[in-house]
Amino acid sequence: NAVTPNSIVDPEYYKSNTVYQCSVFFNNQQEKMQDVDFAQYDLKLVHWHQIGADILPADASKARGIKDVCKYYAVDASECMAFGDGMNDLEMFDLVGYAVAMGDAKQELIARADFVTGTIEEYGIQAVLDRLHVAL
Repeated sequence: NAVTPNSIVDPEYYKSNTVYQCSVFFNNQQEKMQDVDFAQYDLKLVHWHQIGADILPADASKARGIKDVCKYYAVDASECMAFGDGMNDLEMFDLVGYAVAMGDAKQELIARADFVTGTIEEYGIQAVLDRLHVAL
């Protein structure tokens, strides 16, 4: 039986384009690619949902993005604030000076947060910005 791709993305795309991230989704919580040795390809698998994850270069992360932006603007990461809700935010929380967990964040992330706010539906980000008098 031939398998019909359920994707609108060209499966050959990576051969002629640079790919920085690939999001993967699983049919169930048990089927999570745990048996794949991503390190042999200089990649890592970062779960951000029960059935979703990103495949990234081993040195890629939200923290790496913050470091790059901080370097460009000559700002120390300790002067930065980050908002997050999932396990893919752990490195970012460890880097910045003020980490804010969303109201529906994973417990491991809440444990590392400086402050916990409401969910996105509760305008949690705006509430923190207002509380700290941060103008946009």
